[in-house]
Amino acid sequence: MNESEFIGHYENDPDLWICLCGTTTGTQDFRPCDDEGNEVEPVAGWNLLFVCDRCGRIIDGNNRKVVGLRTRPRATLYEPGERKMPALSLGELVITPKAEKALEESGQSPAIFLHMYLTGNWGNCLKDDWKANDEALTNDGRVQGVYHTANGTEIWIITEWNRSATTILTPEEY
Repeated sequence: MNESEFIGHYENDPDLWICLCGTTTGTQDFRPCDDEGNEVEPVAGWNLLFVCDRCGRIIDGNNRKVVGLRTRPRATLYEPGERKMPALSLGELVITPKAEKALEESGQSPAIFLHMYLTGNWGNCLKDDWKANDEALTNDGRVQGVYHTANGTEIWIITEWNRSATTILTPEEY
């Protein structure tokens, strides 16, 4: 993380934020957090920090400066609408060299993305792909998640139709 990173905002509305990963206010969104990126209730004494739900950047709400990075799976006070889904067997877990390097450079663990994947958050998949993934859980189809590291590098997680292997890779390694 660059020490002088700031997230942007729409020209005519400083309350509509745009994170460096592409998240905008109203999409995946920004959530109130503590200095480690754990979601908190915005009550008296809260330090006006927000975490980008997509990449984990911790943002100072006073000036939109990136002040940290959540480096572990999201810890929330509650999970509204937690998805109930069949278990997904990963089989052999493999990470390609470029994906490993991208995660290393972002300071993130593969566990962050695997947690999302295993809880049915397919990331930035298209709507039809999201539906196909949900159906694949019961029909033995291939499952794919699309995510972005804090540095903006796209990574994929793909579980084979027969559940023999799950691979974390970058699109160019496909």
